[in-house]
Amino acid sequence: MTFLLHLEVVNTTHELVKTSQLRISGRKALVLSLNYRQLVFQGEACPLSGYGRDSFSLAENELRALNLPRLLGAIDEAVQCLLHGELSSVVPSKSCGSGLHTGASGVSRGVSSLESVWNMSREFSSPSARFCLEMLALEAIAQLSGNALPSLLHGGNRAPIYSLPTSAVVDIHVPDWLERMERATQKGVRTFKFKCGSGADETESRALRQTSERFGKSVNLRLDANRAWTVDDTLLFLERHQKIPLEFLEDPTSSPQEWDCLRASFPHLALAVDEPLSFCEETLICQDLSEDNLYEERRQFLLACHCQIAVLKPMALGGFSACLGWARAADSLGLRVCISHLFDGPLALDAATQLAFSIQSPELAPGLGEHVALAGYIAGGISEPRYCQGGRLHMNSKESIPNLR
Repeated sequence: MTFLLHLEVVNTTHELVKTSQLRISGRKALVLSLNYRQLVFQGEACPLSGYGRDSFSLAENELRALNLPRLLGAIDEAVQCLLHGELSSVVPSKSCGSGLHTGASGVSRGVSSLESVWNMSREFSSPSARFCLEMLALEAIAQLSGNALPSLLHGGNRAPIYSLPTSAVVDIHVPDWLERMERATQKGVRTFKFKCGSGADETESRALRQTSERFGKSVNLRLDANRAWTVDDTLLFLERHQKIPLEFLEDPTSSPQEWDCLRASFPHLALAVDEPLSFCEETLICQDLSEDNLYEERRQFLLACHCQIAVLKPMALGGFSACLGWARAADSLGLRVCISHLFDGPLALDAATQLAFSIQSPELAPGLGEHVALAGYIAGGISEPRYCQGGRLHMNSKESIPNLR
């Protein structure tokens, strides 16, 4: 049997992406390819500079040191368990604990035949390297066993949802932003996220007014301040625009523990936490905690956030395993989950989409629509995303390659 593991560096350039925390017009991505059993499986790592402690050099060094025989062993072990009907839960577990936990979202945990993959992933310090490894390994396991990946990720407790609406990020600082929104709505997109907090308050206020005038209630609006505001800034902004309905407000300040006053003043506004989850995960992953303790730490963090929605980005958090863990903690508190991207490339966007089919709160549109950075990845030789079709994410529930055993 022949196999080959190859790591390729892809340089991307694209239209400027600007938020209150970063400005990028291109970055390096890593594509890991495994040729095994006459099939090719791929993973992608594209760390975003300035977002947490991850870096391109860290991800590259860890992926180049990947133990190929151990990876193949982990894949084969899971495939054989699936073929013999022995797969239980997919949520990683360093200790068996007291058994299974299953919530309304279907996120469960227990001893898993994917445990060898999770253990390899946890040895990486780079979140993007962990995601790269997991997307390659689980895609291989799914295809070689004749399964669709979402059917593995949901753990058998809730049927995956193979068609979801998606949302798009809008840069309100480019001249034609309103026309871009119009074109997106013509494709079927109905949910949009505005990046705020750059200091141009009048630009943001004008964008909200123009959107309301142009689209009325036909679109859903989300705001993301990327932690740029103070509590007083947030209260003032919301008071000025309280007549404009918002689906949710994401990361208004740097400390979600202080959002209790926002909830008290605007009880009907949903608050979403995103970047603080990544900072928390970076701290937790270094502590070598059991899964029971890791679950409790995540749960306590969310409990202190005064939020209703957890935004999970596998490239930032560290792959499927971390997102499944956070989803389980969110589910235990009755919080909703929204899967999103880190301006990822097409391979990662597809992997995040399959995660969304597994654990996304169905009443929310995942943040996985096409974005301006995609063109740079595609120009660099990475194929276009498979599952984004206009304003929806869609996958054939039977999509898999018959195993070649």
